[in-house]
Amino acid sequence: MPNPLDIDLYNLVSRHQIHEHNTSYCKMSNGRQCRFGYPKPPAERTQFQDDICEYERTVADEKVNNYNPYLLSLFRCNMDIQYNKGPRAAYYLAKYITKFDEVVDASIEKLEVGGRFKYSTSVSSSEHFKARSVGSIEAVYNVCGYVKHSNSRNVIILSMNPPDMDRRMLRYDILELDEDDDNIFNISRLGKKSFIIQIV
Repeated sequence: MPNPLDIDLYNLVSRHQIHEHNTSYCKMSNGRQCRFGYPKPPAERTQFQDDICEYERTVADEKVNNYNPYLLSLFRCNMDIQYNKGPRAAYYLAKYITKFDEVVDASIEKLEVGGRFKYSTSVSSSEHFKARSVGSIEAVYNVCGYVKHSNSRNVIILSMNPPDMDRRMLRYDILELDEDDDNIFNISRLGKKSFIIQIV
């Protein structure tokens, strides 16, 4: 735990970084161990045991989740900051990149009285139908402006219809053409290629 004199950090750790046991999250019940290993044993110093890092902690820190004080002060939310090395680092990265996003459970039930239907969900119906949930990876890409999709080759869709049956599109500048101009269609990709070949 941080120094109580640092009121803001102490309150942030107390609010966001203290692990609380429950049966649905850490599965601790009826004598079963917490799957995250809380309470953590005290340690005099931070050191690696094989690929697993043991962090320096006192008895007062036995239920404190790992955090970075600067990141915690900035984001003011729960976090789990860990050292990783060796194969465990690759496993940890792959685990979070492929982690399932949160889902919203919704159900429509018919009421006994009046035969009406009720929509039941953890969020309002308008939020559920109008909003789009994104995962943590996509959210980071959106916030940072990273490109999510790219390729090294362009894809061109060619029409394989015979010339007299090919679909054609009107030129975008058709309103600017002379009334007697019959060149009113865009040249297809195949037409452009044959036009270049004829010039050469």
